[in-house]
Amino acid sequence: MNGAAGGVGHFAVQIAKVKGARVIAVASGKHELLLRDLGADEFIDFTKTPPEEVAHDVDLVIDSVGGPKTGRFLRTLKRGGALFPVFPLGFSGAEDAEIRSTRLWFTAQPAACTSAVIRR
Repeated sequence: MNGAAGGVGHFAVQIAKVKGARVIAVASGKHELLLRDLGADEFIDFTKTPPEEVAHDVDLVIDSVGGPKTGRFLRTLKRGGALFPVFPLGFSGAEDAEIRSTRLWFTAQPAACTSAVIRR
C-alpha cells in the first residue's frame, strides 16, 4: 500500500488486514507506529528505501499516490498480480504491465481524469 498514511491509504491498510491480507505499508518514517497499529505487517520508509527495490512477489499494489511514477511498482508484482493506481494521471506503463502479465485497475479511465482536470 503506497501512500499508506494518507486518507485512502490508512483505510486500505485496515480493510486489507480484515480480509486477511499480509500488508506492506509504504509511507514516511514518522507514520510507522500508526500504520503498524492499523495492522501493517511490514513497513517501508520511502524516504530511506525505494519500495520497488525491496518488495517482491506482491499480489496487489494499491498506489494512492499515483501519477507518473506508479509504473515503478510493476516490478514488485508477481506474475498475474495487479496494480491499482488511485490517481493514474501520467501513468505510461500499460505496455510493461502486459509484458509482465499483470493487471491494471483504475478508479477512472486515465483519459477521463485528464479531461476532468482540463475542465477545471
